[in-house]
Amino acid sequence: MLKIWSPEIIHKSDVGGVKLGLKSRQDVRDAFDLMMYRIPLQLDEDAEIVGVLVQEMVKSGREVILGMKRDPHFGPLIMFGMGGIFVEVLKDVAFYLAPLTADEAKQMLMSTRTYQLLKGTRGQEGVDILAVAESLQRLSQLVTEFPRFRNSM
Repeated sequence: MLKIWSPEIIHKSDVGGVKLGLKSRQDVRDAFDLMMYRIPLQLDEDAEIVGVLVQEMVKSGREVILGMKRDPHFGPLIMFGMGGIFVEVLKDVAFYLAPLTADEAKQMLMSTRTYQLLKGTRGQEGVDILAVAESLQRLSQLVTEFPRFRNSM
């Protein structure tokens, strides 16, 4: 998978900034060339394109989003929800104050309406809930210990 990397592009797929099913080096090169040609035409001229991310395509599973917003009064807030297009379509995210304990990280997952999908339902395998909770806890520790981190959602 090839994904555009730019702080100005929130919805990467809307600008042709995500390419899936790349099977060869030439496919990656061609997708890169096309992105670098077409995407800047859609952006303000001062928009920054840092580059692209080349990632292995995962065949199955659930996509989740972890994020952080630094509130001027409360400090870092950790965000969790279903990822990809679901974060906006379902608008089902949870925010908790950092730092998170292990129990708070699990509770954060359980507080979403989509938790049942994460657990697994109707014969579909669930995700590793403890691994996702640990990732939330580690993110909360990172942004607590390093205040230079700003909003990352």
